[in-house]
Amino acid sequence: MPQKFTLTNQSNHLLFSLSEPRARRLTAKKYGLSSGCIPLLAGLVFRAEQRLSTRPRDLYLAEVVNEKLARLYLRELIGAGFAQISPYRGCRYLRPTLTGLGVAAYYAREMRTGAKEFLKF
Repeated sequence: MPQKFTLTNQSNHLLFSLSEPRARRLTAKKYGLSSGCIPLLAGLVFRAEQRLSTRPRDLYLAEVVNEKLARLYLRELIGAGFAQISPYRGCRYLRPTLTGLGVAAYYAREMRTGAKEFLKF
């Protein structure tokens, strides 16, 4: 009889780190984006779901990519309509659009699918 085991939080994190690159490539290909845009969009959606305001500087400081690339990717996300800038009292704030939320949901779904497929081996 096969031995059953439960996944700990650490195991889940390791499992998702295996499935993340594939999910990022598939999502970027489906929506016509650079694959580096996807983690920035995921961070933006996460902060929005936590009811946190996000300035471009916050994404630069997260150091997901270097600042030059982050600027390029944000420009691409805004141009594609997945994020928008809202000026308020002299500051620029980023927020995901409804289609951007859909892209992030697809990305998360692909990560879960990849993790489940890896567990089948």
